[in-house]
Amino acid sequence: LAPDADITLLRRPESESPGDEVKLANRVVYSLDDALQLKPDIALIASPAAFHLQSALPLAEQGAHLFVEKPISHTLENVDTLINTCDARHSVLMVAYNFRFYRPLQLIKAALNRGQIGRVIAYR
Repeated sequence: LAPDADITLLRRPESESPGDEVKLANRVVYSLDDALQLKPDIALIASPAAFHLQSALPLAEQGAHLFVEKPISHTLENVDTLINTCDARHSVLMVAYNFRFYRPLQLIKAALNRGQIGRVIAYR
């Protein structure tokens, strides 16, 4: 079931042939500038990590809410700028991490916060 939203997909021109994700989009654009002209409310950043900030920073400057695949970047350079920009624009910046909402880990974290299971020495 497709969401009730106007969805634009930004793809690299050299990308392999479109997959099923294109079927859910109302339009496909091939440059960040074209995407920025649409002034999106929300952006999902799912490019390789080395390109996350290249897309995220201009979107954040426009005030878009951002959901970024982990890691937020391959380096810490400009990560603070992204965080500060989103904060100044009162935009949500969320980094995807599939275990964030995993119930067993939430219970362990709660038990740690309450001091029920002692001090963490290491984890993996």
